[in-house]
Amino acid sequence: MKARWPVLLITLFCTYTAQSDIVVRAAEITAFGVFEGYGKKFERGYTSTGPGTDSLDYVRFVDFTNEIPGKVGISFGIQYVIHSRPKGALIEVIGIIVYPGEGLISPQGDVYNRSQETMSVKLGEKNFYGFGFDRPWEIVPGEWEFQIRHNDAVLAHKTLTVLEPED
Repeated sequence: MKARWPVLLITLFCTYTAQSDIVVRAAEITAFGVFEGYGKKFERGYTSTGPGTDSLDYVRFVDFTNEIPGKVGISFGIQYVIHSRPKGALIEVIGIIVYPGEGLISPQGDVYNRSQETMSVKLGEKNFYGFGFDRPWEIVPGEWEFQIRHNDAVLAHKTLTVLEPED
């Protein structure tokens, strides 16, 4: 039997952008779980004020799941489409990941409760936001909350549960 995964659709009253001809009405999460990334480019490393970021050219979801293995090398996140017009227009959104418990604690003692970054995305096309476990200290079991926001409105929201690391 083929598994069916719920599709999350969040409809907003209206979110206006700085461009008067664009009105953001809804976003849909089209995929979530574990993915493989291709064309990884280092953007910025961890600092005392924020987590590091990388960019990817392409992602392929390999496991549609709410439960994420706590293992170095695992990458997970959400894929989403913002349904608005004109299709293909660029808008800025804010991607937020809220970490569970006390957050990520680096070996240097830096504490990260959340990450936040501004991204330019295309309307009507698949976009992606995720996280990859590159170091053991990044693996924090519990609920990781992914949000995509625009003009203070939450367009997409998904919670993924990271499992305890395996010995």
